[in-house]
Amino acid sequence: MKRTIFFMFLAAITIFFTTGAYAQCGHAKWVLYDNFDSYADIEEMKASPKWNISEADEEIANFSIEDGRLKIEHLADKPDDSAWAQLTKKPEKMLGIHATMKVESWAGDVRVRIGADYGVVHENFDHLVWYQMQLRHRYADWIENNQEYVAGNISVLDSLNNFDWLYDLFYTELGNGKRIIVGVPYMITAKWYEEQAYFGVDDPDDVGEVKFWLTEKIDKIDEPFRAIGTRSSNPEGKCVVYIDDVYVYKYLYRHRHRH
Repeated sequence: MKRTIFFMFLAAITIFFTTGAYAQCGHAKWVLYDNFDSYADIEEMKASPKWNISEADEEIANFSIEDGRLKIEHLADKPDDSAWAQLTKKPEKMLGIHATMKVESWAGDVRVRIGADYGVVHENFDHLVWYQMQLRHRYADWIENNQEYVAGNISVLDSLNNFDWLYDLFYTELGNGKRIIVGVPYMITAKWYEEQAYFGVDDPDDVGEVKFWLTEKIDKIDEPFRAIGTRSSNPEGKCVVYIDDVYVYKYLYRHRHRH
């Protein structure tokens, strides 16, 4: 059943700007971006102006529409590869993404995530500030048991060198660490705006939320990347996940003349 009542958990913010001879009024609110009900198959989704799934993405994962949901099957033997469904309709106005994610199965070191360009470090345009919130399955020989957990981070990446990780500005694990994720729908809320980043899970309601205030000055970029997707970190990494009810947190503007 569609979970479209998450507005009960979220509050919109209102911001007013006044310039010259008129007042420019704007407010941010959650609006439905896509619930995938209108697509008969993945080709119809790919033809929509809302999404971009590249050929490179389709070499890493199988994308399909199933029961009114986006299904992503991340393939094994794709270590350190990401597959994305990129949100392409005015991404510069998006300050957050909310989606319901349900992992059907996974193995190895793999994650399902919302990712977004926060901006760039002030006066250092090669250092991309990256926001990520993820459901993670982690496996390694030195870990006694496989781990499932919800995590979020803000990292600085080297955009000149294959977006290699440089350092974290922030990292958190929600819901007291390890938990059951497979088979459980997770309503994920990711927000990045002004100096504050937000990581939250509305359901299951015991996971909670985390807010982080950035102290480093961040400059905006013109065409920021916003996407939902998967990534593996070893050859064994694979997963099947269903995505539904995608909302975006965006500024809506109107102009009115001053009296």
